[in-house]
Amino acid sequence: MFESAELKHKLSDEEYDKEVPALREALLDAQFDLLEKKERSLLVIVGGVEGAGKGDTINLLSSWLDPRYLDIHALAARSDEERARPEYYRHFRRLPPKGKIGIHFGSWHTMPIVEHAFKRTSRQEMDAQLARICQMERILVEEGWVLLKLWFHLSKEQQEKRLKKLGKDKEQSWRVTENDWTLFKMYDRFAKVSSRALRETSTDYAPWHIIPGADPNFRHITVGRAVLSALKSNGEAKPAEKALVLPTQPVDGVHMLSRLDFSKKLAKKRYENQLNELQGRLNRGLRDKKFADQSLAIVFEGSDAAGKGGAIRRITPAMDVRQWKLSASGTRRISRVQPCWLRQRSRR
Repeated sequence: MFESAELKHKLSDEEYDKEVPALREALLDAQFDLLEKKERSLLVIVGGVEGAGKGDTINLLSSWLDPRYLDIHALAARSDEERARPEYYRHFRRLPPKGKIGIHFGSWHTMPIVEHAFKRTSRQEMDAQLARICQMERILVEEGWVLLKLWFHLSKEQQEKRLKKLGKDKEQSWRVTENDWTLFKMYDRFAKVSSRALRETSTDYAPWHIIPGADPNFRHITVGRAVLSALKSNGEAKPAEKALVLPTQPVDGVHMLSRLDFSKKLAKKRYENQLNELQGRLNRGLRDKKFADQSLAIVFEGSDAAGKGGAIRRITPAMDVRQWKLSASGTRRISRVQPCWLRQRSRR
């Protein structure tokens, strides 16, 4: 889920300086338009790994906006009073009123992630918490709040480099605590749990936006554009009809497809050995009793002559012909569902 954010996104100082003036002006115009109409409010939820620039970015954003109409809250551990209250009490009491922007460091997503990462709750318990979160967020959106959920991300290597750099800086070393290094040792566990939590709670009415945190210039502009998009979104649209999404093209033009390494090769003998092994695993999986209660849909998409047909021909020999159906169609209508279904989507 985080692969795209771990690419080396970068924006030069010249590009950044060129972008900022117009973006700041547009943000202020949109903020005062929100304030004047008072039809809805914007809640920005900030989460992510330590050292990814959450604080720096929000500090800068507050200087780009009018701070008089901006409420910022950092939610730490719950107080005794909050523990005695309903689950989302501490969040509801801090929701921004209509016409204002609220920014919350930490949110209702934090506790399910942390508790499961430390193995204090089971996966089923976390999934139940995430399901309640989706229901609650739908209610908020239907009542007039626009939710912008930002997850600041660093790869494991990037985070280690960032923490070491801050720790060596006499003026910035206070930012790095012993707890930061404790959490770093659990990076893989947290990444796995966070990835699941984000997938389960990223909906059409309240999607997550993953912000690459390594380059400050890229991070600042990306967040500024996200906030601007949220401020300009149509608050009257029903959640199921319109999703708040960022432009698909990153600020620097870098994306997963642009970074694919087409020079990679596999020796013929190694290829044949791995193909036989994987076909055997696939066949055994399809014959497993557990699969009798499931179905599988495989969708192939991509450029012409990229190997979609060849990939299908590598899979089908491992399956019982009675189990699958191949459909090469540009339509989305499924007339029949088999236990295992392969579908190659053709271009028109």
